[in-house]
Amino acid sequence: MVKENSDPLGKKRKGFCGTTGSKKRPKLTKEPDQDGLAGSKLEVSDNSDASESEELPMEVNVSASKLQNSSFSMYEEQEGILTRKKSINVGLGVPSVNCDNIASGYKIQDATLLRDCIASAAICSFCRKSQSTLQLFQRDYQREGLAECLFLRCSNCHHETELKTSKRLGGVGGGAHEVNRRSVLASQKLGQAGLADFCARMNFCPPVTKKSYNDHLIQIEKAAVEHARTQMQDAAGRLSDLTKNKHPNSIEDENGTEVAKVAVTVDGTWQKRGHSSKIGVVFVISVATGEILDYEVKSLVCYECRAREHMDRDSEEYKAWKASHTNCHINHSTSSEDMEASAAVEMFGRSVEKLHLKYTTFVGDGDSSSFGRVREAMTAKFGDKYPVVKEECVGHVQKRMGTALRKFKKEMKGRKLADGKGVAGKGRLTDKVINRIQNYYGNAIRENCGNLQGMKESIKAIQCHMIVDEDMSLKKQHRHCPKGKDTWCKFWADMHNKTNTYDNSKRLPAVFMKELDPIFKRLSDNALLSRCLQGFLKTRMKVSILNCGPDVPKLPLLEFVKFKLLFVKLWLCLTLGQPAKQSLWISVGLILVKVC
Repeated sequence: MVKENSDPLGKKRKGFCGTTGSKKRPKLTKEPDQDGLAGSKLEVSDNSDASESEELPMEVNVSASKLQNSSFSMYEEQEGILTRKKSINVGLGVPSVNCDNIASGYKIQDATLLRDCIASAAICSFCRKSQSTLQLFQRDYQREGLAECLFLRCSNCHHETELKTSKRLGGVGGGAHEVNRRSVLASQKLGQAGLADFCARMNFCPPVTKKSYNDHLIQIEKAAVEHARTQMQDAAGRLSDLTKNKHPNSIEDENGTEVAKVAVTVDGTWQKRGHSSKIGVVFVISVATGEILDYEVKSLVCYECRAREHMDRDSEEYKAWKASHTNCHINHSTSSEDMEASAAVEMFGRSVEKLHLKYTTFVGDGDSSSFGRVREAMTAKFGDKYPVVKEECVGHVQKRMGTALRKFKKEMKGRKLADGKGVAGKGRLTDKVINRIQNYYGNAIRENCGNLQGMKESIKAIQCHMIVDEDMSLKKQHRHCPKGKDTWCKFWADMHNKTNTYDNSKRLPAVFMKELDPIFKRLSDNALLSRCLQGFLKTRMKVSILNCGPDVPKLPLLEFVKFKLLFVKLWLCLTLGQPAKQSLWISVGLILVKVC
């Protein structure tokens, strides 16, 4: 007796009522090609409807086969969304298993395996003898760093075919090998000694020598600095256009050239912490765009000069070297702390000629000594044509409130106030209360930009809001607080919303009104707040010595070059991201492969 459905794919499950999957969806059957072998063409057929039984040959792979033999009804019923996981289950988004790509880039290859593969799979193209084999050899005396000199030699006719392991970048004599340039650029954290140790552990040939390594660094540094100069020119152009559109009155004519008056901030970082670093970098940043406009690397030391300190200054050898030593790295003679002010004067002085900008607003952090030096230098060089005024960074002024309160708390530690209690403790001046007052103070400045009296009123509101005054009613105590519907004061918010969320116990006792009054008066001074009317924030590049330190190799010869190159690389990557890194590699003749 023959079963009604002998097809194993069409077998119904127990308790199943309906049409099986094999009857609902089309079947894929292979069709032999002209040579009688199974090809890649499949025939789609559907026995359930004669009118749709036309043969539809198509090119399919494994993924398409899965897709054709799958039903989307189960996914359409589930909110009609095809997720990534579901698409993989039905064969979408899965790379073909038979996809072969042409080999490119550099490969880590065991020479023994490569030699055996060539010997077994290739014959000599010169003599074409079937019994000939190609043997892989190397000439160590012709090796240049990681670029090896390999060649194939026929066992029959001894014909040799060169097998290059790296292309050249072009230039005099063909230029440097690409693999050597890549290894130097990729080993900034290791240095030449670290790169040599890595190659030894990986059983590679030794890398380039220390002299060649430094030569590569110099070439990379030149390309990186030129690339950075282009980026700064573009940043200055964008800032000029922005100033022209938003502040046309800040554009003036200088000998037929448009010069924009802009606000900038000056900041710096050093090779190591403290004020004893021998090398530092200072940069000018636009307040409006946050982009670096100029930078200057300062150095107190030149390691080439240090290496020849023992030589006789009157000897012919020393005089010949001194005459050829035209690129000395020492460009600063005073203290490390003075590097920022010295570099700021240089960058302000060349802003008009180099970028067609005037840095007329100096946004400082309060403790910067650069402003006074810059103003004196610009007055001496340009007179009244280059006025420089100082504005305070709101973020740094805000921190002054927290610093002053913490200092007061520290000084009063162990001492009693007029009420017989200490400063700290529950219901007193805790760190949480200090942070609240500091945040309120910063908001008071930001929300009243251009309104000096509004700033002073808001700061007074903080003092009365946070400290109890037993001689007044609550309504009078909060008379300085904003009374609108969006007020931050919960007392007035309860009045508007008919709620009861205000908690008077979280305020400081009345004894703090007199104790903290000098701090609030000092930080609401007209001279200070008038420098905050623009609401500037000092944009600080996140290039700190904590990030720079591990990247600087411990090779003293070219420390100045390495530090400049490191700063440029970090700056480009932090401001422009991956495209900047790609363009930097291209500028030195290399292509950066995307890391998956």
